[in-house]
Formats: sequence, structure tokens, C-alpha cells
Amino acid sequence: MTDGYLVCDMQFGSTGKGLLAGYLARRIQPDVVVAAWGPNAGHTYVDGDRKIVTTMIPIGAIVPKAMVLIGPGATINPESLLKEAQELNALDRLRIHQNAAVVNTGHRSAEAKLNKIGTTQKGTMEAAIQKMQRDEDNNNLAINDPQLSKYCCGTEEYIDWILDAKSIGVEGAQGFSLSIHHGLYPYVTSRDTTPMQIMADCGVPLSKDLHIYGTLRTYPIRVSN
Repeated sequence: MTDGYLVCDMQFGSTGKGLLAGYLARRIQPDVVVAAWGPNAGHTYVDGDRKIVTTMIPIGAIVPKAMVLIGPGATINPESLLKEAQELNALDRLRIHQNAAVVNTGHRSAEAKLNKIGTTQKGTMEAAIQKMQRDEDNNNLAINDPQLSKYCCGTEEYIDWILDAKSIGVEGAQGFSLSIHHGLYPYVTSRDTTPMQIMADCGVPLSKDLHIYGTLRTYPIRVSN
């Protein structure tokens, strides 16, 4: 018996990850759902007559019992995250790793000036860069954000949620062909998007035995065209 599932994209994005994640969540009913995205393109799931689009919250949050974790590798738009959590009645189930990065207007403005292939100009790369600079007095960690700090937890509590879960749903973003390490460079994103990296960004240990599902489409989207 596995400990759950991981959904990833095997192409350039927009292959239906949200639909599959929603289907698996409804079928498996995980105890914990986790994602570590940046605020880029959304994931879409149709739940009866309701269309759900998320850019920060895993689609698996539709399961009422599931704890919703935002991993340490995330780059967070606080307004989007909290709005989506509220819409999915998940605020009381939300836990954010305190070391996740926060995107601000300065990050978005900096990316708007770039002429880079495939950038969404949402500030994800710049937010990650500031975190990597490790400035004790000027960092953008979630624990220091006034909107997010009440939902934050440290590594020990975060890992306890992961390890105690009988079933976990992990959702990745973007796609393998956009991986900065393995994709069609320079037509790539600023991060790695492989299943192993998704697990690392989400803080999911290899001891968790997950079914890995990859989504594809017959006619892949074309990036920056």
C-alpha cells in the first residue's frame, strides 16, 4: 500500500494537472495535501458546477479533512494564497513552512524589466534570489510576513504532519520540459520541476511511497509564442 500520490507535468505545463489532482484527491481522500509553487499559471479543477482555479493552494484542498501544507521551497503571493485558502474553506487547515519565500511588488517590478524567455513576471525568481542571499536583516521568509506568520510552522512540526499522514497528495507545477536543469534551455523556468525536486521543495521524505502520475497532452503548448 502506498502513502499517496504525486502529480507532475511531463511537458511544458497546461496538461491537466489540476483535473488529475482533483480526481485523485476525491478518490484517495489524503490526510495531507502539499504544494510548493510560485504564483504562476493556475491549476484548474471542475467540481460539479464549480470551476476551481488555484495559483498557490493545492487542488487537493477540496478534501475537507486534509491538512493543507505549503512547502519550504514555495515562493508565495500572500494575497493569492489567503484568498484561495478562504475560498476553499482551508484557512483553519493551512500550515506554511516558515522558510518559504514571499513575493513582493519589488520582485515583480524587477522581473517586469527582464527580457527573458518564458518569464511570467510574477516575481518568483527574484523572490528566490533574495532568500538565497541569506540577509539576516532583509529577508523575505514567510515567518516575517505579517499576513502569513500566524499560519507558519517550523521544520519539526511541518515534518510531523508529513510523517504522521497515512496518505499524502503532492502537487507539482510547470513541467519537466521547463526544468532549468533538464529542459530545453534557455526556454525554461527558473527552477527544477522534476518529481524528486517537487518532493524536496515540499519537504516530503523519500521514505514516503508515492505513486507518481505524469500528465501530457497530444499537442503541447508552445512557450512564449
